[in-house]
Amino acid sequence: MADPPGASPAANRATTGPLRPFSIGSRRCELSHPTHLAGPPTRHADLTLGARYCAAMRLIGLTGGIGSGKSTVSAGLSQRGAQLIDADQIVRDLQQPGAPVFEAMVERWGPGIVAADGSLDRPAVAAIVFADDAELKALEKLIHPEVRIAMRAQMDAAASSDDVVILDIPLLAEGRRDGGTAPDARGASAIIVVDCPIDIAVHRLVTYRGFDEDDARARIAKQVSREERVALADFVVDNSGSPEELEVEIARCWSWLDTLEPTPWPPPEEAPANQRPPDQQPPDQQGET
Repeated sequence: MADPPGASPAANRATTGPLRPFSIGSRRCELSHPTHLAGPPTRHADLTLGARYCAAMRLIGLTGGIGSGKSTVSAGLSQRGAQLIDADQIVRDLQQPGAPVFEAMVERWGPGIVAADGSLDRPAVAAIVFADDAELKALEKLIHPEVRIAMRAQMDAAASSDDVVILDIPLLAEGRRDGGTAPDARGASAIIVVDCPIDIAVHRLVTYRGFDEDDARARIAKQVSREERVALADFVVDNSGSPEELEVEIARCWSWLDTLEPTPWPPPEEAPANQRPPDQQPPDQQGET
């Protein structure tokens, strides 16, 4: 397999207009800074009107199809020091008994999705939604907006850290489809895709997670194709081999992550118009060329 793409630091840094460097911890940070302010700010809380801070974190999206081994890669990056924002864990938290999302799900699909201990019966939910696209969309409408809110809160909390921050999002590619509602790593500097052949993914699902083969293939078919997912990647982790070979891939990925610049935060498109760089001004506020 050819070496996966790994963009240079410059290619992974959002355009921020005139830049002034400063340091947070051991990371160098750059930001758009008004010329009338003397000296570089030392932390984002010090910035005033006209300045959009650039956090020290490197915010990276991570995705992979079901059975790809994405969770193993996520764990490997976490062990090396990455901070993890896990969309699946957020979903589990939102679906705890008594939580608003849990109650809304029971209201729609009835007590048959509640296990004997009062928790959510996930296989029962899966049997409903993976057999009916309309029910799957209804579930996504209930869950995805709440996941986005929770993830954004965690990103904001991590922004001033000197960490690699991994957004572990199984449906990242699906969220970028037209009309997609899944979290999609908006604002991240780069995207890592964990990839493996479909037959290997099916084997893992059947062998290690107890899936029926037909069910495993049906789940995979509901997701975007491998080609669509890999097309989003700045770095591809090949998980078609042994666990030992995957460790080498994870180490290679970690080395690549260390070359990336800090991620501008909040994302440039969220800044008020009078705080954006000239090339990101609304059309009616851009000067004549």
